[in-house]
Amino acid sequence: MDPDVITVTCAGRTVRLSPGAWLVLGRGGEAGLVVRGPLVSRRHLLVSHRDGWYVEDLASSNGSFVDGRRISHLPVTHDTVIRLGDPDQGVPVELRVTRSAATPGGLPPVPAAAHGTSAPAGAPRMPAPAAMARPPRPAAQQRRPGPPPRPAAPAATCADLLIGRSPACQVQVPDLFTSLTHARVHVGAGTAPEVQRLGGDPVYLNGIPVDRAPLHQGDLLTVGTSDFTVSSERMIPASEMYPGRPGLEVEHIGFTIRGGRRLLDDVDFSAPRGSLTAVIGPSGAGKSTLARALSGLTRVSAGRVSFDGFDVHRQYAIAKRRIGLVPQDDVIHRRLRLRQALAYAARLRLDGDVTAEERQRQIDRAVDQLDLRAHLDTRIDRLSGGQRKRASVAMELLTEPSLLILDEPTSGLDPALDRQLMQEFRELADGGRTVLVITHSVACLDMCDQIVVLVPGGAPAFIGSPAQAARFFDTADWSRIFDRLKDHPEECRERWRRHAPALRHGSPPATETREPRAHGRGLRQTLTLIRRQVALLRADRGYSLFLLAVPFLVGLLPIVVPGDVGLTQVQGAKNATEPQLVLTLLVIGASFLGIAMTIRDLVSERTIFLRERAVSLSTTAYLASKVVVYGVLGWLGAIVIVLMAGVVKPPPTGPGVLGLGERVELVIALGVTITVSLMLGLLLSALVGSQSQVMPVIIVVFLVQLVMNGGLVPLADSAALDAVSRAVPTRWTMAMGAISIDLPQLLTIADEQERAAVAASLPETDPLWEQDLQRWWQSLGIATGMGVASLVWAWARLRRQHV
Repeated sequence: MDPDVITVTCAGRTVRLSPGAWLVLGRGGEAGLVVRGPLVSRRHLLVSHRDGWYVEDLASSNGSFVDGRRISHLPVTHDTVIRLGDPDQGVPVELRVTRSAATPGGLPPVPAAAHGTSAPAGAPRMPAPAAMARPPRPAAQQRRPGPPPRPAAPAATCADLLIGRSPACQVQVPDLFTSLTHARVHVGAGTAPEVQRLGGDPVYLNGIPVDRAPLHQGDLLTVGTSDFTVSSERMIPASEMYPGRPGLEVEHIGFTIRGGRRLLDDVDFSAPRGSLTAVIGPSGAGKSTLARALSGLTRVSAGRVSFDGFDVHRQYAIAKRRIGLVPQDDVIHRRLRLRQALAYAARLRLDGDVTAEERQRQIDRAVDQLDLRAHLDTRIDRLSGGQRKRASVAMELLTEPSLLILDEPTSGLDPALDRQLMQEFRELADGGRTVLVITHSVACLDMCDQIVVLVPGGAPAFIGSPAQAARFFDTADWSRIFDRLKDHPEECRERWRRHAPALRHGSPPATETREPRAHGRGLRQTLTLIRRQVALLRADRGYSLFLLAVPFLVGLLPIVVPGDVGLTQVQGAKNATEPQLVLTLLVIGASFLGIAMTIRDLVSERTIFLRERAVSLSTTAYLASKVVVYGVLGWLGAIVIVLMAGVVKPPPTGPGVLGLGERVELVIALGVTITVSLMLGLLLSALVGSQSQVMPVIIVVFLVQLVMNGGLVPLADSAALDAVSRAVPTRWTMAMGAISIDLPQLLTIADEQERAAVAASLPETDPLWEQDLQRWWQSLGIATGMGVASLVWAWARLRRQHV
C-alpha cells in the first residue's frame, strides 16, 4: 500500500493531510500554516499529493533546503526535514509519511485542524449512513472552493452538531454575520445528515440558500463567511482542504456600455491573501469601473470575478459579506461623531443577536488598526482628509472583510499622508486580507506586491511586481510611462498581450444565487436608522432650527390676509374671501414644509446608502425610517401651525365633519398634507441627479401646488385645469380642510342684498369643498394614495440606483 497520510510539523504546530488536500506554508495570512521568520516568504512552500506526496518551493525569495541542497520540487517518500530560507539556520519543517489505516470501504483520513489539534474525543459522531457518495454535480454547480476569510473552527464530528458563535456550539464560527446558534446538522437513524437553518442569515449549500437540506459527501456548506466541506464523519473547514487557493481571481473580464464603448477589456489577474495590489493608469483607463466590477456592484459583460471560489456577480449574496469597498466619496455621515457613525454602522451590518459588547470590540479593533482612537469623539467633518478616509476604511473593517477595495484613497493628500495611508494598507494586507488600491499616485508602489497598469479603454498594459514593471517598461520614470500609456494605448496593450502568460481556462458559470429575505432584519434596521436619523438632525443645528421655525412662520402667514374673521363666518363683502385665503396659505405652507424636509435627504446620502445597501441594508427600512422621523416632526408641525394661526386670526369653532371639532380636524388635514408632501419630497430626492438640482425642482413643485390646490385659481370653470389639478395632492388636502370647517358656508354673506351685489365678482367655490363625510374620506384616501404611490416609486428608484 502506498503511503497516503503526511504529517507536517513546524513551529510547534502540526497538520495531518490526506490525499486530495494540500497545504501552503509561509508568513502571509493566506498560508494554511503560518510560519514566522525573516527569511520566510509569504507563500513559501507547497505540500501536495499527486500519485504520492511532493513539496514544491513557491518561487520563494530565499529558497527551501534539504540536507543543505536547495530544492524546487521534491517527492516525499520518507521522513524529511526541510529548512525554509537558509540551509543551516532556516525554519525547520518536519514531514512524516504513514500508511493509511482506513478500513475497507471507508473514507481516507481527513485533515486535522489548522492548529494541529484533532476534534475533541468526546465530540458526537453520527451513525454511518448507508451511502455518502453522490452523482457528480452539473457544471452549473461546480465551483473551485477557496479558504474562508478568517480562521475557522477545528474539524468537528458531523452528528447532531450546532453551528454558531455560541461556546455551546460544537462548531464555533468566529463570525459576527453568524447567529449564536445559526444552524444544526442532524442525522437520524439510517438517514443521511441534514442541515437546518435555525436563524439569522441564510445557510448556503453549494452556493444555494437553504433552510433545510440533506448533506452529501463533498458538499460545501457556508455559514456566515465560513465554509465547510462535508465528509462522512466531520465538517472540515475549507481552509484545510484548500489552503493555498488565491483569494481574488479575475478571469478575462470586460465591460461594455451602450454604444459599444469598452470601459474594461480582457483584464486578467489574481491576488492571493496577504497581498497588496495597486491599479494605476491614466484618466479614462477604467480604474473605478474595475473597482465596482470586482466588488460586484457593476456586472461585467464578459469574463468572471471570483473570491473564495464564489462568483462575485452570480453568487453576490455570499460574496458580498467578504468584500469591503471604500469608494472615492466618503461613505460616512460627516455630521456625526466618529464613535456614533461606527456604532450605527455596526448595528446595521452585524447580526441581530450580536451583543453591545461584541459590537464595541469590533469598533475598538477597527479604530486601533487605523490609529483613530484619539478621534472617536470628533465630528467627522472636522477630521483631516486622511483621517476621514481612514474612518471610511474603519466602517468596512467592522465586518472584517477578506477583500478590501479602495478607490482613490489618497486623492488630494500630501505625499506624507499618502505614504502613511499606503503603509496602513500594507499592514492590513499583511494581516491576511487581499487589499486592492485604485490610485493615481505612484510614489508608494514599492510597498505593493503587484501592480495592474491599465490604458485608456480599460485594457491591461502590465501586471506584475514593481521591479518587473521597471524592466518591462525599460524605465522607472512613471511620468514617461504614463505619457506612453496615454499616447500609444494600443501599442502598450499589444505589447503586454505578447508578453503576458498563457491564458487561463475560464471557470464554468456558477449557479445564480439570490439572497432570501431575512426575517426580522427589516424592523431591527428601521429602529437603528430612526435613531441615526434623529442623531443626524440633532447634529445639524442649522437645519434643525429651520425645521422648527417653518411651522411657526407658516402659522403666522394668515396675518398678511386683510380682515379679522379668520376661519369664521364672513361679515360682508369686505372680507368675503378671507377664510378661503387663510386656509389656502396654511395648506400651501404645510405642503412646502413637507417637501422641504425630505427633498435633499436621499440625494445627499446617495453614496452612503448605496454602500450600505451593498452590505445588507434594506431599502424598505431606509425609507421607513425617513417617513417615521419626518412624519412625527410633520404632525407636530401641523399642531404648531394651527395653534399659531389661531393666535393671529380667529380659529374655527364648529363641530367639524367628523365631530372632533374643526380645529382638530384642521390639524388632521394639515398633518396629511405634510405627510403626503414629505413622501413626494422623498420621490423627488430619489429622482434628482445631484443636490444642485434640488432648488429648481422645489420651486417648480411649490408653484404647481400653489396654483392647482383650488384656493387661489378657480378650477371648476376649466375642465382641463380641473382634470390636471386632481393629480396634485394639495387639491385633495385643501378639500379635507374646507369640508371640515364647512368653507362654503363660511363664505356665504348673510345679507341677501349684499350677497347679490357681489356675487358676480366672487369666484365659485370648489365642488369638492361641499361638506359631506363621504367626500372627506374620499379626499383623504386619494391624497394618501398619492403619498403611498410616491413612496413606492421612490423605493423602486432606489432599488435601481447604482454607484
